[in-house]
Amino acid sequence: MWLLEEILSNQNMNQAYKRVYCNKGASGVDGVTVEELKEYLKDHKDEL
Repeated sequence: MWLLEEILSNQNMNQAYKRVYCNKGASGVDGVTVEELKEYLKDHKDEL
């Protein structure tokens, strides 16, 4: 379980988002844009 906790840590998730944002990341198979993801993460941060 330790690895999963590390992957899902706030610090790791923030770093991953920043990398995608700086690289002007394309939407994935779900079609969610970086901007849509930002809003989703803001709205659901406590759940995640």
